[in-house]
Amino acid sequence: MLEKFIAENQLEENVKILGFTDNPYPYIRHSVATVLTSLSEGFSLALVESVMLNTPILSTDVGVAAELIGKYRCGEIIPYDEKKLAAVMLRYLENYDGYKRPFHVGDEYLLSTEVAERYR
Repeated sequence: MLEKFIAENQLEENVKILGFTDNPYPYIRHSVATVLTSLSEGFSLALVESVMLNTPILSTDVGVAAELIGKYRCGEIIPYDEKKLAAVMLRYLENYDGYKRPFHVGDEYLLSTEVAERYR
């Protein structure tokens, strides 16, 4: 269904469906932001990984999102509204200059520990 939508709307140059990847970290690290639009979420490892990789978080107010964003000043809580989400995403895209400031998480989350745990 998604591939059909992409083709029908001629989005092939802008939207790629990558499928499964063993190591998503390069994609996260080079992304402008991680967007999480869940209605419900527990402890989101994806958001912690984003913080560890200095990728801002744009998330609904679920799980650990508000805590991470508040503690590390690493993104924004977004409402359940497509137009507001689109506006925030466009602002991030327009303001991205290729540089991401580090979030300074200290040793609370260590990338080496996460990689070792995730890929053992």
